[in-house]
Amino acid sequence: MNNKAYIGLLLLVAISASVTTYLCTRPASQLTSSVPSEVTQNFAENHSSEGCGVNLLRLHSNDLTSPLLLAESESESPKLAHLKEEIQKTISKYTAAGKAARASVYIKELNNGNWCQVNGYDFYYPGSLVKVPILISFLKMAEKEPGLLQEEIILKNPVSNQLIQSTHGEKLVQGKAYSIEKLLHEMIVYSDNDATSALVERVDKPTFLKLYQDLGIQTPDLYDMNFKTSPAEYNRFFRILYNSSYLGVQASEYALELLTKATYDKGIRSQIPRSVIVAHKFGERPAENGFSLHDAALVYSKANPYLLVVMTEGKNMPDLELMIQDIAKTVNTEIK
Repeated sequence: MNNKAYIGLLLLVAISASVTTYLCTRPASQLTSSVPSEVTQNFAENHSSEGCGVNLLRLHSNDLTSPLLLAESESESPKLAHLKEEIQKTISKYTAAGKAARASVYIKELNNGNWCQVNGYDFYYPGSLVKVPILISFLKMAEKEPGLLQEEIILKNPVSNQLIQSTHGEKLVQGKAYSIEKLLHEMIVYSDNDATSALVERVDKPTFLKLYQDLGIQTPDLYDMNFKTSPAEYNRFFRILYNSSYLGVQASEYALELLTKATYDKGIRSQIPRSVIVAHKFGERPAENGFSLHDAALVYSKANPYLLVVMTEGKNMPDLELMIQDIAKTVNTEIK
């Protein structure tokens, strides 16, 4: 595939589809029959189980070191069993009423590693959730390209009029030059599709694909625009930022600070007190059952910070927002 074709395809993926097919947080022996065999193989090849049933994901790109990126207990936490049951009830309530076609949830307590999931291995079109991997890719590029974020890109082909856009910031002007730093800000804070379009033209393809490889995620088939992702895999992008295990501390802080400024407030953020910091990203796009609406958030509760990823499908966007809010409220009440 030539570079121009790749850019066009990646842009479509970034603003309307998905970029991953990988299942995490579960040992290969426990994977269900619904998971593709290539995902199972990829999982087994990128993890080792050491100690008391803990899967470790390490970076193997160096000669003498193998940095630890992530660690995960093989089993869901009994402590979160009641929370899981309550979430199942909420999802059942919405699906039975026809207000949602399906929903999936992944939860992880960040101080102790406890986690659980509800339909967490189901796959969805992620829409704008893919903007977080794009952000991480640029910050990885900047490690080798000093001054990259100050580099300017001319906005050539606006796409905002052609795509769903629930949040709006400064309207970017066609033909005007913007710094990469400015475009990253607009892409994350306002989920701006024009900013994403410009950034996709500049992102380094090997760096972008290596991010998935390093996380043990099957790299995208760039000829298929309908990639899907799951809460069980997507959570990893937020965790490597929280752990500062893929980027340096300064770059990880930079990324998370942008995510704390995200303006979308009809999902998880709406159920968390304003005094609590939340780093979050939502995604939306048309899907088989009407719409996909997702939200992923790091909630910086002082007593027990946690990560929540919710993915949904249904015919009515406001109903999906209400379901995400109900799930977020339940999680925030239960996790103390």
